[in-house]
Amino acid sequence: MVLSRTDRSYVELEPGLVSSLADFTIATWVKLPENLDDYARLFDFGTGTGAYMAFAPKAGSKIFYQIRNSSADYTLSIPHNVPLNKWVHLAISQNGATFKVYLNGSLIFTDQQAALRPVDL
Repeated sequence: MVLSRTDRSYVELEPGLVSSLADFTIATWVKLPENLDDYARLFDFGTGTGAYMAFAPKAGSKIFYQIRNSSADYTLSIPHNVPLNKWVHLAISQNGATFKVYLNGSLIFTDQQAALRPVDL
């Protein structure tokens, strides 16, 4: 599936798709445009501004990941650049409290204090 680059380009998935995820992996191939806005989200699952899980491959010179619910927030600013205008494979995974980010099959980040999971939304 290829989406054009507009502020309205998105795929709407069935409601509750991530509501039962505890341990998970989300992976995709993506070619980010040269003029990608900071914090443009690659995915955003949730029910609004108070309960969501979002991933932005460009937040300045970092990668941004956040998951929050009404009582907790787990936010990461990952010190890595995702190449622009080039096909890359991105994957994130969480197993228990361990959260990992992979770029083109290489592990680029690990955090062992993941406080929330999609099931907690």
